Amino acid sequence: MTFRHLQASLPGLLVLFLLLGMVGCDDKEEKEEPPVLITKAAEEITSSSALTGGIILDQGSHLITRRGVVYSRAERYPVLADHDYTEYQGDQEDFPVLLEELSGNSIYFIRAYAKNEAGVISYGASLSFTTK
Repeated sequence: MTFRHLQASLPGLLVLFLLLGMVGCDDKEEKEEPPVLITKAAEEITSSSALTGGIILDQGSHLITRRGVVYSRAERYPVLADHDYTEYQGDQEDFPVLLEELSGNSIYFIRAYAKNEAGVISYGASLSFTTK
């Protein structure tokens, strides 16, 4: 193949590469969206319990399979893997959770959580309250 033949076939090769590149592109590829939720402020606080919960604003790309509140006396941003939690047994988007067996006169950090079918866990904002 001479330089002249290569020069003549270059535009054809360029078009072929562009077409092959476009075949692999999928503009309609969906992003995995995690659940979005907020933590409800604690109320009805006693020396050993508090009522809190969460509100799911958007379930994301998959169905939510678990929801509840995770809490800690030491960590400002508690996560399920490391701290106590109370799971809500239901499927309401606005869910109540009663935290029990708390220590009196103690600061607790709480976060609502939601886990979806894909195993993705999302958390609401971290809030705090003090037991009586």
